[in-house]
Amino acid sequence: MNETAYVLFEYLRALLYHPEKAKLDIDSLPEDFRQLGAGLIYCAKLLNETRAFSFDLAKGNLNVKPPSPENELAAPLKALQGALKHITWQSQQVAKGDYHQRVDFMGEFADAFNIMIKQLDYRQKALEEELEKGRLKTLALEQNVNLFQMVTDKISQWIFVIEQESGECLSVNQGAQKALENCALDEKLQSWLSREVKLQNKKYEQNRSLEISVSEDHMLYFDVSVYPIVWHSKESWVFVLQDISKEKRQILQLESQAYYDPLTKMYSRYFGMDYLKKLVEKMQEFCLVFVDLDNLKYVNDTYGHLEGDEYIINVSNLLYEHFKEGIVCRLGGDEFMLMAYRDEETVTRVLMMINSEMVMRETGYHRSISYGVLEVKKDNKFTSSELLNIVDERMYQFKKANKAKRMLRLQKQQDSV
Repeated sequence: MNETAYVLFEYLRALLYHPEKAKLDIDSLPEDFRQLGAGLIYCAKLLNETRAFSFDLAKGNLNVKPPSPENELAAPLKALQGALKHITWQSQQVAKGDYHQRVDFMGEFADAFNIMIKQLDYRQKALEEELEKGRLKTLALEQNVNLFQMVTDKISQWIFVIEQESGECLSVNQGAQKALENCALDEKLQSWLSREVKLQNKKYEQNRSLEISVSEDHMLYFDVSVYPIVWHSKESWVFVLQDISKEKRQILQLESQAYYDPLTKMYSRYFGMDYLKKLVEKMQEFCLVFVDLDNLKYVNDTYGHLEGDEYIINVSNLLYEHFKEGIVCRLGGDEFMLMAYRDEETVTRVLMMINSEMVMRETGYHRSISYGVLEVKKDNKFTSSELLNIVDERMYQFKKANKAKRMLRLQKQQDSV
């Protein structure tokens, strides 16, 4: 290889692997090669523009200004930018409750996106139907009979007649009397009624709700209606308590389903984002971790989605096993978020140990996770969204470095052959 060819080759090598060091002195080239050198420098400009543009897109910066129109190398990325902007807008519409959005121009991603929207729409409607049933049941319990019909010993409601001035309990019906045989319930009810009478005398309110903890694992829920009455010449309040515990528990159960991921049984994205926001608002110290499964698409394509699900479940179980004191959330797909009450060094060491455990398992394919870790201090000034962006970028850099290492090992193996 002559000297000129060597110079040009080294320039190309630097351009590909170390662009910031790539320099070519055209005047030092033989005259016959100067035009070629100028062309290579122009290509370098286009390539650097394209590289910078792709890095911004990889970071999620969709509003970055694209390269100049004459840069044909960046044309596919420009198209991708436009597609991602449109999908981002569609996702925002979905977040607002518009489940009519569909993607029809991105192959497998479009199929997955459309299936997800259909499932969200179905689940939202199912949840709304169940919540509406619960609401209607609760409304059906409202008092719709006159005071005379209610204040009898034949009805199921608990009736308390309390004197306005003294707060003395003047009368209770048989249902309330039976309930008050429970000493713990009697004490809490009497205390609540005493407070309510004082408040009621200041501001009249006819309807309210009541929750009473009978024991650590047993709550009672009531709809409460209040009516003014003269009882034996004394200005009084009638408190009518309707037990809606069964309906309330059904509603709470439906609401709690939105907090868990159905595949892994870990916390859901909805719960995780809400919990992270609360930690930040309370200025708690914790470690935020973003985890991404490596090679999940390859596993799904090669071994099937059931095996892919097993991969996801296996990773979620490992994360839960090693971070029981923290919060493990599946954000969706192959992404997990952790909030651990440990320092960054300890969390990183545990994640490295998890990777080691995964490598040791015989699965027929490579299993590992990429992760980003960020220790959040009490004096943190970032929002929850900004913290997620930081830890996501760290995860991306980790994944990128690991991929480079694997490619280097593969290259060495091929060279040795």
